[in-house]
Amino acid sequence: RTSRNPAKNKTAKILCNIFRFDRLFSTVSNILLGLRNIFEKEPKKEVTTDIQEVKKFDERIDKLWSSTNRQFGIIVERNQTFLNWRYAKGTMLDYKKFIAVRDGKVKGYIVLRKEEPGERNFGIIADLYASRDDQKTVDDLLRHAIHFFGKDVAAIECATSVKEYQQAISKFGFLKLESTVPMYYCENQSVAAELDSLKTKSFFSKGDHDWDQYTLF
Repeated sequence: RTSRNPAKNKTAKILCNIFRFDRLFSTVSNILLGLRNIFEKEPKKEVTTDIQEVKKFDERIDKLWSSTNRQFGIIVERNQTFLNWRYAKGTMLDYKKFIAVRDGKVKGYIVLRKEEPGERNFGIIADLYASRDDQKTVDDLLRHAIHFFGKDVAAIECATSVKEYQQAISKFGFLKLESTVPMYYCENQSVAAELDSLKTKSFFSKGDHDWDQYTLF
């Protein structure tokens, strides 16, 4: 965080090397987060959503996409063709794919992966999708992700541009670490203006573009 600022970087090194500030900060942070978790236990709710693991997505995802895609102004098409290419055929990463089924219909999906050896040992929520007004499905998918990773990872990382998803993620105790602002360049002014008007309805997850890829640390 301080590598680009020599003065801050030198101060940080002094604090860490002499006063062990990094260990002190970690200890205090863990205590505070532990206390928060004690007093903010996740409320137990009756789960009526069936979370099923799938090897590939099928036509049910196409039906979900057809009924929900108008909620997003800017989004990569989330049909079975794209999702299977992105998370089943077009990658060497071990993505686990789950669909949320309720009342006989697919209400959403989530794509997870545990980072590979050499990475940070994080759990990655690569993609999360459901209707923006379907809070139950989003909650059930996030709850499943937390239970799926358990204590096998150091942390769980998720990124989304959807306000409703962000609110759900915060409710489950996730902390916001940074913000990324989507940038568009278009010489056609009318198209550029339209893109700007849709920025609050854009959909980005870690699985979009190369945001999630194998990274050595």
